[in-house]
Amino acid sequence: MRKLVAALTVAALAVGAWLVLRPQSGAERVKGMIAWDPSCADVVISEKPTWPSAAEHATITCEMAGPLVEYARFDTGADLRKDLLANPPSAGVCIAGLEVTVDYLDGGQFEKLCRDLKGDRIDKTLAVPEPAYFGPQDDPQFDAWIRGMQRAQEQALRRFWHL
Repeated sequence: MRKLVAALTVAALAVGAWLVLRPQSGAERVKGMIAWDPSCADVVISEKPTWPSAAEHATITCEMAGPLVEYARFDTGADLRKDLLANPPSAGVCIAGLEVTVDYLDGGQFEKLCRDLKGDRIDKTLAVPEPAYFGPQDDPQFDAWIRGMQRAQEQALRRFWHL
């Protein structure tokens, strides 16, 4: 009986150690770096395959309150550049090594996240004037605004990479 208890104890410790020491995904790490609003029902990580070369790609969303951040990790800088230039985000980005985060957070949170990641913040979307949006009849104007923000980010990324 003692041998069984000892074996179960060792097994439980091994499982506990694996849970604590297992590699954490980049999205989980980024989730833990953000001071989420207490009104979040839950903070959920979901896969988001926007960039085909990304080794990991996810959105981290505050359910109910709405803010989110998009996260991707690439295996090479060439893949990161290729994918971001082919499909530029319509919001500010932070590039930290082979990782990129996209800002859909509340004001001030993204700047701190980018500093904590020791990344470079690239955001030329503020220069694109926001249209007055009143309803579905304004969708074409809103879509044009999003495309303008993507073009601004593409130009900023090209300058960042000296392309």
